[in-house]
Amino acid sequence: MKKYILYILSFWLIGTGQIFAQNNTKTLSECLRIAMDSNLSIAVAREGVAFSLEKRKEVSSSIRPKAFAAFDYRLYGNLPTQLLPADAFGGPSGVYKEAEFGVPHIFNLNVQANYPLYNPAARAAVSVARLGALSAELQVLKTREETAYAVSATYYQAQIAANQVLFLEGNIRNLVRLAENMRLLKEQLLAKGSDVDKIVLQHNLLLAQLAAAKAGYEQAVNALKFQMGQSAESVLTIPATPDSLASNAGSGSPAELLLLQHQQQTISAETKTARAARLPVVSLYGFYGYNGFGKTGDNAFFKEFPLSYIGMQAAVPLYDGGLTRSRLNQKAIEQRRVSQQEQLLREKYDLDRRNAELNIRANWQIMAAQRGNIQLAERLFEQTQTQLREGVATVSDVLQAENTVREAQNNYLNALVKLRVSELDRMRAAGLLPME
Repeated sequence: MKKYILYILSFWLIGTGQIFAQNNTKTLSECLRIAMDSNLSIAVAREGVAFSLEKRKEVSSSIRPKAFAAFDYRLYGNLPTQLLPADAFGGPSGVYKEAEFGVPHIFNLNVQANYPLYNPAARAAVSVARLGALSAELQVLKTREETAYAVSATYYQAQIAANQVLFLEGNIRNLVRLAENMRLLKEQLLAKGSDVDKIVLQHNLLLAQLAAAKAGYEQAVNALKFQMGQSAESVLTIPATPDSLASNAGSGSPAELLLLQHQQQTISAETKTARAARLPVVSLYGFYGYNGFGKTGDNAFFKEFPLSYIGMQAAVPLYDGGLTRSRLNQKAIEQRRVSQQEQLLREKYDLDRRNAELNIRANWQIMAAQRGNIQLAERLFEQTQTQLREGVATVSDVLQAENTVREAQNNYLNALVKLRVSELDRMRAAGLLPME
């Protein structure tokens, strides 16, 4: 029975092979390019730019001339009544007489125009609106940076999982050779049944680790599809070969830092707007229209009379109850707060950059050492198998050597993960994350 299980195990392991389809394989640059075009977060940020541009047009309309037409028609059932002094018509003093004024039909048709000749607060508000459009564009850049970081990190996560799968498949193939050796030793009565059990146990352990690695790869690929704006049903394959990360010739400053700098400019413009509230507002206006009066029935008539005029209006703020002073104090506090936030963020990015450079150097050394350890552990594994065939080593020694190989592989992958994350952190701190 043990021999039969060993044969089945060997046959199944030989058929494990490569699990990754080679069609529709994407490099990191291709994934980033797709994400920049299809990511929904970026699309939402771009809608913010369109909205801010329309908002700027709305604010700009406050300093443009405006004109409108008006029409009014009234039919009086009861004409307006006024009390008139009777002595005006030769009557007694102190007596008033009712009198109806007007005609039943009255209409008014006119065109009015207004031009803000001098409105410093409105012009300052236009400047703030222009800065708002630039802020929305910087928000798009920030979203692109966040997407680039997330896509790159997830891509590397998938690559690490793919490498882990390949390592485990190689370990399983090594177990196949060990199973064949045990079969030969069993035929020569040089192996015990417990030795076969140890191999089956190791086989089950490797299968569990392989299933977990495959699931981790699929999860990373599914997350990458989401970040790229692709459907869950689309086919995407990430190669196991580590992809080099090339920095982008971008602004050289993180978008979050640029947003804080731009926010200070906006606060300065809003301060000017608050000060402008103390200045007078001057506007020109004009009116041209017709007033019509008439009646029906006996002695029916209808007459219209033109009316037109132009004028200038000025409004000078004298006292606003301390409103402007309070607004200016708020802007001063906000300016100091944003300046402190910028300083704090600069120091944080500088710390992130220095730590990332330290981690990059350390993990390059660790990776080089672990590559050597993998080769050494594999040679030790082969030597132990030879010693097993010669009767010098036991199955436990071979399995221990195989565990040493897996430990060196895991250490290498852990160092690779830390290296890739450190590279991303350094580029994000320098504002040089690749956008494509």
